[in-house]
Amino acid sequence: MKKIKNRVLTGVLGFILLGFSVEILASTILKVDFDVVANQSEIVFQGKVTSSEVRLLPNGQPMTFVTFKIDELIKGEYPTPTIELGFLGGEINGEAMYVSDLIIPQLNEEGVYFVESTSLRLINPLYGWHQGQYFIKTDAQGNKTVQKLQSDAEYQMIDKSSGLAVRQIVEDTSSSSLSDFKQKIKNTLTK
Repeated sequence: MKKIKNRVLTGVLGFILLGFSVEILASTILKVDFDVVANQSEIVFQGKVTSSEVRLLPNGQPMTFVTFKIDELIKGEYPTPTIELGFLGGEINGEAMYVSDLIIPQLNEEGVYFVESTSLRLINPLYGWHQGQYFIKTDAQGNKTVQKLQSDAEYQMIDKSSGLAVRQIVEDTSSSSLSDFKQKIKNTLTK
């Protein structure tokens, strides 16, 4: 009888711990106004992803380190023309870990990025996660427009080996030209 009680207690405790571990893996990102994203970001830059590498952190978790070429620094200061940002998750040595709702920038992706902090190691260094990530689309005539992630986006499967299993589909941001979008950022910044 005592063995049965111990097994039941162990099973209940295991179920409770499993419930907590699932809760820990979930994430909730609060929607914030554009002016908050712009003003609370340490730096904002227009750039392009030039490389991506998954490395293990000291605690054994994979982190995808993405290197960007900074084409224009819109807000803040940064000492070099490239920046490396770490995004928790990725695939290394046949093992994979992905964080729900975390969109890791892909090779050759061009965008405007709002970086929360250049010195802290965060799960996602972009302010408000996808709220700090805007994509640049160039048409056949060379005109550049800005796109953002849909708020209730559909997902499409992409290459898992790149460190990301799915990507949200993007939508135009009112056909905003890149130059108009950058001016909007500058106009939004508090002095």
